[in-house]
Amino acid sequence: MAGTMRITLSQLMVSTVIGVLPDEQAHPQVVGLDVSVVPLSDAALYSDALGDTLDYGVLAVAIRQWAAGQSFGLLERFVGALTDWLMGRFPLQSVDVSVTKWGCVPSCQAVSVSHQRVNR
Repeated sequence: MAGTMRITLSQLMVSTVIGVLPDEQAHPQVVGLDVSVVPLSDAALYSDALGDTLDYGVLAVAIRQWAAGQSFGLLERFVGALTDWLMGRFPLQSVDVSVTKWGCVPSCQAVSVSHQRVNR
């Protein structure tokens, strides 16, 4: 039976500089990421070997380090840059990223922007 193996990190909290207002650009903020990836290989479904999959811990640390070194005005640009970086950094068929920022719109709990990219 054919299928697709997907690995998802839910609400990965990262610190980054993001926003268009001067006070948002002055200090890093915490945003939440949902990152879902489809690795090039699904060998771990059959082997039970760590070397046959994408190490979730390595993925999470790499994303946190990448985000800490970034500065964007728009959530849209942040999520676009992250999907591009992930596709270039890891052996992936596809990546789907959603970034959530809290407290940026009055009377709204949070704003999220999502982007999906498929390696063709």
